[in-house]
Amino acid sequence: MKSILKAEIAKTPEKHDKGVFRLWVDRSFVLKGIGNVVTGTVLSGRLKTGEKLELLPRQKIARVRKLQAHNRDVESCTVGQRVAINLIGLERDEIRRGDMLAREGYFRPTYMVNAKLYLLGDASPLENRTRVRFHVGSLELLARVVLLGKQTLGPGEQAIVQFRLEGPVALDTGERYIIRTCSHSHTIGGGSIVETHPRKLKYLPAAQLEQYENLEDGSARDYLLHLLCKRPLEFFTVEMLTRELAGREREVLALVTELIGNKTLAVVTEKPATAVVLAGHFAAACEQLAEFLEKFHWENPYLGEIKLSELKSKKFDSISTTVFEAIVLALSDEQRIVVERETVRLTGHRIVFNERDGRLRDRIDRLYLDAGFVTPSVRDVFEEFSEVREAAVASVIRAMQELGTLVEIRTGQDKPVLFHLENVKRAGRILVDLLQAGGEIRISDFREAIGSSRKYATPLLIYFDQRGLSERIGEVRLLKDPKALDKL
Repeated sequence: MKSILKAEIAKTPEKHDKGVFRLWVDRSFVLKGIGNVVTGTVLSGRLKTGEKLELLPRQKIARVRKLQAHNRDVESCTVGQRVAINLIGLERDEIRRGDMLAREGYFRPTYMVNAKLYLLGDASPLENRTRVRFHVGSLELLARVVLLGKQTLGPGEQAIVQFRLEGPVALDTGERYIIRTCSHSHTIGGGSIVETHPRKLKYLPAAQLEQYENLEDGSARDYLLHLLCKRPLEFFTVEMLTRELAGREREVLALVTELIGNKTLAVVTEKPATAVVLAGHFAAACEQLAEFLEKFHWENPYLGEIKLSELKSKKFDSISTTVFEAIVLALSDEQRIVVERETVRLTGHRIVFNERDGRLRDRIDRLYLDAGFVTPSVRDVFEEFSEVREAAVASVIRAMQELGTLVEIRTGQDKPVLFHLENVKRAGRILVDLLQAGGEIRISDFREAIGSSRKYATPLLIYFDQRGLSERIGEVRLLKDPKALDKL
């Protein structure tokens, strides 16, 4: 008999240890002078005295005071050992049979799981949404079975299902379970967990069911890719993936490094930690951004660029700023887009006026240039060219601003003021001459020098302060950097 047992043991593959401590509580009691004690079998990882554990699903934290294995005090325990754990930090009535003890932060309670279910050959047909007793570890819960590909599961058949649990439970992928009838508690089937925090499902097409079928005996690589696939463009660091997969960080790091190397994963940032998304999702997002810009330029021919913030809100509002910035950077590095001062455009895009609008642009250009330092408002331009639709005039003015021919100056109090670029440069030269000659000036000095009013002199001086040409000290202005004149 012993030789037969040894032969069978030799054939049995060694269970992979994920490295994260986990134990189902099968007994809980209090010993006088010692306190709370729980017993169970270590499912994975290693535990040492003094370490902290999380009691799930209540998510309470406790500390290990003492460990015993086979009635002897030990400093640590590992996979497969029966162990008694003396816990500090929990009340007696907080611990129950069916609870899980695990390393803090690795497992989250859930009310739904996706699983592979095998129905026994002598069981009755299982109808969709049948209520059953769900047994996993030392826990028993009531649950409903949602068949995701059919309405009835026949004896001896198998399927991907979703269990809607009537209480919270913390589970790991690959966990084995059985189900029993509610009435007579007859075992009718069992299987393994393939997803612990799924979205609520009623049906899945054949292609997606096949993906879940492959997860039944899936590797860490399979689970990692499945996780990233179902949460597109949500970035994960190695630490986050380690917790999601409940694995060893060094193993997850090696896997991520391999997948980055073969271009399965794309790196979206390296600071403060390397974060990744699926390369296919990332490439598709890059194409979506380029296509959006192409459509934007076609619909807005007189807008040279779009603000990055506006682009994100219109097309990528659901993704993080980190991923969005990585997409923009990737397209910029490929020279497909041009990013300038928080705006973006397609490489090669430029504003080109049609013949009619070109003539209107020339007239507006002459109007603003001749106006000098008593510049017209947009309403004045509408009235000047009353024979042209206001929308057409506004579109050309906006395009001239995009091209830099007209400079909009905002003071924060009054309406924005538009000046012709040449007049702005001329006013800047006048300001530099005044300051180099007198050392300092007041608004009234500048107003008289340009032959205008305070209404127009004030926004010009504010603009020159913003550009670093001058500096305001109280009621006077000083010359700050005459070289800034060349950058106007």
